Amino acid sequence: MSFQKAIIPFLVFSISFVNIVLCQRENSFQTEANAILGTETTPFWMRANKFGKVPTKGQTLALFAGAQSDYQNDESKIDWGYGLNIGGFVGMQNKFIVQQAYAKAKWRAFELYAGRREEIQGLVDTTLSSGSYIWSGNALPLPKIQISIPNYTPIGASGLFSLKGNYAHGWFNRDRDDAKGVMLHQKSLYFRIGKPNYKLKLYAGLNHQAQWGGKILFPDPKGNYSENGRFGSSLSDYFYIVTGRSAVGEDSTRFAGANEVLNRVGNHLGSLDFAIELNGSKTKILIYRQSVFDDGSLFYLNNITDGLNGISVSFKNSLNQNIKINKIVFEFLNTLNQGGPFNGDNPLSTSTRGLDNYFNNTQFRDGWSFNKTSIGTPFLLTKYEYPNSTSKKFDLIFSNNKVQSYYFGMNGAILNEYNFESRFSFSKNWGSIGTPLRGIYQSSFLVNVNKDLGSILGGINGNVTLAGDFGDLLESNFAIQFGIKKSINTLPFLHPTHRH
Repeated sequence: MSFQKAIIPFLVFSISFVNIVLCQRENSFQTEANAILGTETTPFWMRANKFGKVPTKGQTLALFAGAQSDYQNDESKIDWGYGLNIGGFVGMQNKFIVQQAYAKAKWRAFELYAGRREEIQGLVDTTLSSGSYIWSGNALPLPKIQISIPNYTPIGASGLFSLKGNYAHGWFNRDRDDAKGVMLHQKSLYFRIGKPNYKLKLYAGLNHQAQWGGKILFPDPKGNYSENGRFGSSLSDYFYIVTGRSAVGEDSTRFAGANEVLNRVGNHLGSLDFAIELNGSKTKILIYRQSVFDDGSLFYLNNITDGLNGISVSFKNSLNQNIKINKIVFEFLNTLNQGGPFNGDNPLSTSTRGLDNYFNNTQFRDGWSFNKTSIGTPFLLTKYEYPNSTSKKFDLIFSNNKVQSYYFGMNGAILNEYNFESRFSFSKNWGSIGTPLRGIYQSSFLVNVNKDLGSILGGINGNVTLAGDFGDLLESNFAIQFGIKKSINTLPFLHPTHRH
């Protein structure tokens, strides 16, 4: 049976099965269909930060159905939930996707979850940002096992100080070109000063990501990168991964490959974040900064000019009855410095820090990607995402990671009926170390309008999206997307009153 014929009955069966098994709980269900018409390649903002739900090729239909059950009682000390979203693409791109599939449980402030779930990590406006630097939702979610404090939780009785964070182990896709069985180590810790009702709140924290382990898929006859064709994956290696401890000067026989002794075990990266929130009577303002670390450059402030800077302004009242602006976001991303033109990890010299080559790594040559798509900010492009012929000759995947980008986002409503969202970006791109470009300009835009369509089919939401790319980096792309979305709290024929 063809994919096109199999996907719809499979979706109906899967969602019905979930509801039968879990009908004692409050469950919600969603189905959505989106048709993209336009150029061969889907425009940048139509596909960026969509958690893998939008095809990269135009002339394609995307179909998804999902079910979820959140925690039933916020006051309960123990609770559980789940999420499932499956579907795929039909047309110029044919693909079946398990986009989300997870189970979660909580005990007091702690949460444990396993599976694949949509997440964003870092201090940023999560609804309208161009994308958090390190973990933006640009790629399909990675499968993980994670323990966390997902919400800011007070430390002490006063409630003035609170924290949240996570500790996770995950897995990258098995069809990578560099290695099979590559693993993820992830942790974060963020602090807030100020109670939830305070007008002024301060935030600070960091996240640490590391790629490690796996059986290599490229030649390494001299053992520079591996030991017997494998990256380090022992318990001892895990200690170096978790702590980020340098391997310089250590006994070379303890590590997989000479390269690790010159640097660190695995590929380490992340961001150091700060934010200020001002909550006034008419507006709420969030100002944030994400500083980049990819080796020791940030410790010595060599790459302090690199990072994501943003301001988000939410409006509580509308000055115009016909047009309501809910939120605007301005962001500036700079990744040109990369620690300077030197490299190395000599602890006795700060001048050798540099050549960070963001999201790239000489061992993990598919870099900070999942299914060849950036896990972090979508502005750092892989060599598969733009047509410049130079990029295809690069062994490493991120051939455009030296970028300056300006971004503006806005959402609101027209006539209290039509919700809209717009995104505009302008960037100047210099390629990467080894694949230089001459400051190529690129502009991209998106405008989306959606509306609840009354009682049609019991109530659905319809939307229309226009998006396009103009410049010398991406091809000139343009597309229009028509979509419908249906959400219900239960399936009528499976309502608890119909059970036997």
